[in-house]
Amino acid sequence: MPQQKSKPLSKICEDFIFKYFNRNKSCCCFRFSDTHDTFQGRGHGVVLSKAPSDFIVTNFGRVFFAEVKSTENSRGTTKKLFDQQAARRNQILTAGGDYEYFVYSEAKDKWYVLAGQAVRNCPTRTWEDLDPYSTPVQNDLNKWWQNR
Repeated sequence: MPQQKSKPLSKICEDFIFKYFNRNKSCCCFRFSDTHDTFQGRGHGVVLSKAPSDFIVTNFGRVFFAEVKSTENSRGTTKKLFDQQAARRNQILTAGGDYEYFVYSEAKDKWYVLAGQAVRNCPTRTWEDLDPYSTPVQNDLNKWWQNR
């Protein structure tokens, strides 16, 4: 029997955020399709146009675009981590929308929630720089992650 490939960390993180924001009636999360979704085990897929983010989320009445990132970087976040969606993020922010990043640090085994505006202003930060800005959602997210 062929051995199944384990999911990449990026997909594990996306699945986790999807489940987290669909956990009860106070929140809902819709996923945008990406090229990875078209593979269906064939080894190649159909290239889709770029989505603005991984998800659009409504959480306690607030609607925002959500992008999930994972990194092995032991120091923190870098501009390169956020480059792929920067143009769409900036367009959404300029139009008055909300954009958030959900970044999982494999080195710290911890989630960070970063506002799109903060990332646009300063994408490179150490984990220590980010620790004081913990939010209730980030704290809850980390509890869910530890208890998954």
